[in-house]
Amino acid sequence: PALIILTGVFVLHQQRKRQEEQTQARAAEADAKQAEARAVELERLVAFGEALGRALTIDAIRDVVLQQLPRLTGTDRAWVMARQEGRWQAFSHEAGQDREKLELSYMDVVEHAVPSDPAKPAVPTNVYGHMCLPMTVGGEVVGLLAVPESDATTDGRQRVLAAAATLLGTSLRNSQLFREVKDNSLRDGLTGCYNRTHTLDVIGAELRRARRSHQPVSLIMLDIDHFKQINDRYGHLCGD
Repeated sequence: PALIILTGVFVLHQQRKRQEEQTQARAAEADAKQAEARAVELERLVAFGEALGRALTIDAIRDVVLQQLPRLTGTDRAWVMARQEGRWQAFSHEAGQDREKLELSYMDVVEHAVPSDPAKPAVPTNVYGHMCLPMTVGGEVVGLLAVPESDATTDGRQRVLAAAATLLGTSLRNSQLFREVKDNSLRDGLTGCYNRTHTLDVIGAELRRARRSHQPVSLIMLDIDHFKQINDRYGHLCGD
């Protein structure tokens, strides 16, 4: 009887040991898959960030979003609204849809997701079945990344969306700064008119186009008579 009991205990011990080994193996396999998924996420985020780093205009950013955002977020239903020059512009993957109509349909979500009071912080929120992540840079909301809640159920997906929103917000702000710097380099700071360098470039391009098309080209130059006397008598500040 003692041998039988000992044999039974040994068998139970071996079964329990095998079960523990199988549980550990499944856990290790799950950890490996999770690590692999995170590595893929990181690789896609890096590619997304590099592509945005090369995009200096709003059109270039839109192209990057349309090409890479579905692969990054795992859904083609993610959309972006960017605030440019006081108005919202839509980036979307909905084929056959007019962008202006999409902007109108998204504005209802934007108005509820982005506080109208600049003093209130913009935080991730759920609006009308959309997971909305405001893109805030320097305390200013420059855009909104949104995806249907059904496509943002996992922690990994939400983590990717938050990182993508951060990258996009920085890129949108950089495009605004680039546009301002470029505009300042082409315009006179006093009058807002194009400066001499840009004017000569435009004239050169128009003359080349006229030669190619064999069409006439006209140039009108205006000057104020005796303007130097105004500067001499009243000073350059008055002349300006």
